[in-house]
Amino acid sequence: MQPDWTELIGSAGEFARHLELRDRYLVPDEEIEFEAWKRDGSLDADAEGDGWQWWTGLVRSALGRGCSVQRLRIVSEPVTEYTRWLHAITAANVAAGEQVRWLPRTMARDLLIPAEDFWLLDDHTVAFNELDGDGNSHGWDVRNDEELAVRMCVAWSELWDRAIPHEKYEIH
Repeated sequence: MQPDWTELIGSAGEFARHLELRDRYLVPDEEIEFEAWKRDGSLDADAEGDGWQWWTGLVRSALGRGCSVQRLRIVSEPVTEYTRWLHAITAANVAAGEQVRWLPRTMARDLLIPAEDFWLLDDHTVAFNELDGDGNSHGWDVRNDEELAVRMCVAWSELWDRAIPHEKYEIH
């Protein structure tokens, strides 16, 4: 089930944090853009463009009420072609006000990492992305569980502290 992102992110007062663990996702709209980029180098990284307005509106609304929005991507190196594309379009996330960091897997070897991508909303909600082996999402498992959220906050903090800010992360 797909959550109502306006409601879910709107429930965050202090922070909305997103952990991404995969080297490739199969999101239908993104897949079209990724294939176009591979074919001709075209890139939609305009935070004000039609393809981004829904997301940048959510981010700016959160920031406007004092809520930070952070995204952490754990990646394999050398990176996949998909990760190269993702790195290029992340300019739109950053322009909207998201803080984005990248963490090579080799820098996280001694840390405990959650098994699935998730959104962490303050210290009360965790939304796990239910992905199959090919990177297709089969919905979200949204849990309003403070104990779980606190454990995810601890894991997030250790990962975030090691991660490299987007503007400093060089693709290898």
